[in-house]
Amino acid sequence: MQPVRPVDPQQPRLAARVSAQRPGPAAARPAPTTPPDVSDIDRVELSAAAQQDQVIEPRPVAESRLDEVRAQIAAGTYLTPDKIDYVVERLYEELRRQ
Repeated sequence: MQPVRPVDPQQPRLAARVSAQRPGPAAARPAPTTPPDVSDIDRVELSAAAQQDQVIEPRPVAESRLDEVRAQIAAGTYLTPDKIDYVVERLYEELRRQ
């Protein structure tokens, strides 16, 4: 997941779009004469669970298994009816839980 970057006030199109999304009628807000300070713009706070998701290391994968799968894909033998059925069943079960 990409980190959220603050809006660059030096980019007028983006800054104008962000300020246009702020609440309140446009007539009640004076036209900005200077770009807004980055601290005045919306910000994102990640929950502890979301922060935890970012630090999980991927499981190690056996290189020999990767080589085997790559060879099957290259040969056109990786997708079989059994594998497709398995994936469809798992997807169906996952959708039923939601």
